[in-house]
Amino acid sequence: MDTAVEFAHHARSYTDLCQDNSPAAAAAATEIRDRLLDPHNPLPEAVLTPQIAALRTALPASVLDHPGAHQAVVLAARGLHIVTTLYGDPATGQLGRIIGDLERPEFAVLAAYHHGGGLLDAITALHQHLTRCGASIDDILDAIAAEAYSDAVYGHGRRRDNPTGYDELRSAELLHAHARAAGYPDARAERLRDAVLGTAFDEQTKAQAGRDHPDIVVQAVVAVDLHVLACPDAVTTAMDLAVEDGMSARWSPDRIIGRAIAETGARIRSVPEALAFIDAHADRRPRLDNGAHADTTVIEMFADRLIGNAKFIAAHRYPDTWTLDNPELRATNAAVERDLGQQLSRRRITAVAAYRAAAEHVTTMSTMH
Repeated sequence: MDTAVEFAHHARSYTDLCQDNSPAAAAAATEIRDRLLDPHNPLPEAVLTPQIAALRTALPASVLDHPGAHQAVVLAARGLHIVTTLYGDPATGQLGRIIGDLERPEFAVLAAYHHGGGLLDAITALHQHLTRCGASIDDILDAIAAEAYSDAVYGHGRRRDNPTGYDELRSAELLHAHARAAGYPDARAERLRDAVLGTAFDEQTKAQAGRDHPDIVVQAVVAVDLHVLACPDAVTTAMDLAVEDGMSARWSPDRIIGRAIAETGARIRSVPEALAFIDAHADRRPRLDNGAHADTTVIEMFADRLIGNAKFIAAHRYPDTWTLDNPELRATNAAVERDLGQQLSRRRITAVAAYRAAAEHVTTMSTMH
């Protein structure tokens, strides 16, 4: 892959390579992943034309006309390219796989939640919020670059799993390196690094690490990371997360849904396929590493995850400076998700039907908010 054109061609096939179990495909996918995540060799601007165009469409002229805008947009475009290539984007009909030290290729963890979808909406929200706060254009550009890289590296676990190489730390270090290579002063690159590190969830405080950081940009990136909780699509997004978590060792080493998929030899490439699998194997208790059957069935894991997340939606506290919270909508989202989780637990509804009901909730809330 010596030229930008060749790399762009190969990167577009990354999702297909990850679904091919052959050694040659695995090697090719690893080569693309390593190239994208190389801190010392950022992708050239020539590869990023679609991403740059998308970002420019999402930003107003007041930002784009700023002297430092092009540098920041190109940096953010690199992050967008990384995330959409490695983890996919529902808008394209393709979801990627999460692969790293914790999430091994054989687990086939579907990036049902952590993917490139919604990134441009998050950038729009950041601009709206920071403008309300009276932030500078440089602040807005820094927030955009940090948000684009906030989930660039995924698959190595939380801080508790991997204290010296957890996902947010690797993403932050990658952004810092790419920013420095792009000519950012060290202090500004450190600010971007702090913003990404701030999105990490602290298991002890049950809050994001940067929630109370003194920098308004860090707080904004922290807040937008979970902005979806206060949006109409919170419940469908929570179901996407439950699918991903059911396959992921980052959520639980039991990986109830992931193990059930592996035992049956199924190939899951989308959330609808995952939901259909959950319904077809609702009572399955996959074997754990010790050889014993899990105490939890596939449907119980899915339902419990939704009920637990409903509590999180209701209780979450954004940074005090965040202007886009909607407590009323969050409470409604939490109630709907909790109800669907309970119906699933009682076997009064299927996973497919629950997602359909969640989608109807999105439509209703979108017309009201």
